[in-house]
Amino acid sequence: MKRVFRPGITLSVILAGFFYAGSVLGSAVLAKPQQGGEAKEFTLSSVSGKTVAMDDFNGRETILFFFTTWCPYCRDKFPLLAREYANYQREGIDLWVVDVAESSAKVSSFVRQQDPPFDVLLDTTGSVAQAY
Repeated sequence: MKRVFRPGITLSVILAGFFYAGSVLGSAVLAKPQQGGEAKEFTLSSVSGKTVAMDDFNGRETILFFFTTWCPYCRDKFPLLAREYANYQREGIDLWVVDVAESSAKVSSFVRQQDPPFDVLLDTTGSVAQAY
């Protein structure tokens, strides 16, 4: 997990099961906890049709979980995030789950099957994942 700072915001970024190198998604890399760096601005649409921007974090601690539907590690962690979601909310921690570089139709199908209590953001170009 990598901690990224912006004035008033702390993000914990989990790069789940892949790394982004240019335009190629590769195999399992999980970022280690680090401090420093500035959180990159972004605006993404969600599977449910909402638009989420960095400003929506409003200074709260936030976990960004980047994943793909084809990644075995990601698929294993998805139910865990769903179970822990209520605990995160009670502790005042936001969870944003971000799919990287897949079609909205594919991600929507995956989300319908999983039925998580949280919304899933669509980073269709992979640019947000690459920035983090």
